Amino acid sequence: NCVLTSIGLSGCDFGIDGFEAVAASLATNCTLTSINFSYCKGTYSTGWRALADSLQVNRVLTSMDLSDCDFNDDMGFAAVAANLATNRCLTSIDFSRCAATGVEGWKALAECLKLDR
Repeated sequence: NCVLTSIGLSGCDFGIDGFEAVAASLATNCTLTSINFSYCKGTYSTGWRALADSLQVNRVLTSMDLSDCDFNDDMGFAAVAANLATNRCLTSIDFSRCAATGVEGWKALAECLKLDR
């Protein structure tokens, strides 16, 4: 799709492979500037890592809502947070009320924020 700029996937139950597939597709996306994953379930660690990998190369996404998501484990959140440091286009991200965001995830986010200039 060459014209879609925003998509709302709020409240979706992606299942074991669904979120990973959508997240991985963001690596090659060239038009989508805003995505809403709020309240999503069934995301799993592999999906969050796929999203983190996509954020390293995506150069058009400017806004992402991850509020009320369950990261399932601290490593998924840490991977996303750490890879924000390499993404220079994302200007808004919402992590409000996220579950399973332990100390390592918050440390990764804090390190990213230190680098944000």
